[in-house]
Amino acid sequence: MRSVALALAAGLLALAGCGEDEPEQPPVLLLPGYGGSTADLMDLADALEADGRTAVLVPLAPAGTDDLRDQVELVEEAADGDTVDVVGFSAGGLVARLWVADGGDARRVVTLATPHHGTELVLGIDDCPPACQQLGPDSDVIAELNAGDETPAGTEWVTIWSEVDDAVLPPDSAHLDGAQDFTIQSVCPGLDIAHADTPGDPAVIAMVLDVLAGDEPEVDC
Repeated sequence: MRSVALALAAGLLALAGCGEDEPEQPPVLLLPGYGGSTADLMDLADALEADGRTAVLVPLAPAGTDDLRDQVELVEEAADGDTVDVVGFSAGGLVARLWVADGGDARRVVTLATPHHGTELVLGIDDCPPACQQLGPDSDVIAELNAGDETPAGTEWVTIWSEVDDAVLPPDSAHLDGAQDFTIQSVCPGLDIAHADTPGDPAVIAMVLDVLAGDEPEVDC
């Protein structure tokens, strides 16, 4: 009788979720893009918090226009020694890669509309600030990040990008070798989103929540 009672108690504990602790999800650092601000990521932050995640908005200085390498320290301060997930929008995705290359402890990095191989858009810009110059296809930062393994082991890499991006030129510059790679149109055919609107679009936010949970994106478009 005692063994039956113990088995019944164990079963009830398992049903109640008391048998073992749920794995704790790491904080999610949100990195804005060139010339942007954390306000661009507020809708995504709110959605993450509603999903039970801790979202940490990381302001880049000043508005992400300084040398992208100098932004790495700001990400390190926000991580505060913890293992984290990172979502980087546009140039913020390059900052995330630089941080990981510098030893940053990321479980998962998701980049949104990031010009991993540079964008031709900046080639015609006069008085281009440091970060602007580093977004060029032949910049030293782009060459450094892509010289070896574009997706170093120890971190899960995910890219989300648009086939009709108006700022990442060509759009497939947002592809990253070795990453789980999703175009917005492969999930939501016909969806045309301007580059600046990417992180706040409801469909993209839903995709981010899915991939941060380790799932394939399944979005009600």
